[in-house]
Amino acid sequence: VYIEPDVELVDHYGRTLAHLFLANGRHINREMVHAGLAISNIHPPNLKYAEDLQVAQRYAEKKRSGLWQLKAYQVKSVATISRMLVKKWGRFDGQIKTIQRSKKGTKLYFDKTVYIWLARRDLKYFQNLNRYKGREIEVRGWPGKRGGQWSIRVRHPSQIMLKP
Repeated sequence: VYIEPDVELVDHYGRTLAHLFLANGRHINREMVHAGLAISNIHPPNLKYAEDLQVAQRYAEKKRSGLWQLKAYQVKSVATISRMLVKKWGRFDGQIKTIQRSKKGTKLYFDKTVYIWLARRDLKYFQNLNRYKGREIEVRGWPGKRGGQWSIRVRHPSQIMLKP
């Protein structure tokens, strides 16, 4: 096994960040995501294998492999966040009603109590936030309460999917 770091060597929790490979070149991280044994969680600036990991995850989701068949990994309405005080990672769907921009970042509101938070430093990864307004989306992340509102921090476009 050999280890290949990305841009950051350690995250803000002190965990080592790296990609694992076998001597024959097989990417262990990718294979685990492909089999549904792990999820891909893209955190810029660590983007070295982001596209490969996203392709592997879409495959696992489509096949409902591993984690993707568990109840905890099924999509829930965004309304469950404030109603059930959800604080665990999840997949949530709803419609973006309004977009509010400030110097610190942008909020994509589902309603008056739940929004997606995009910090200013992460906005460069998003092309056109207006495309989300009025659309049904799925967002993936960890809800947290800030003041009287709930938010889901999004760092990369892979966390938001437009619904057909």
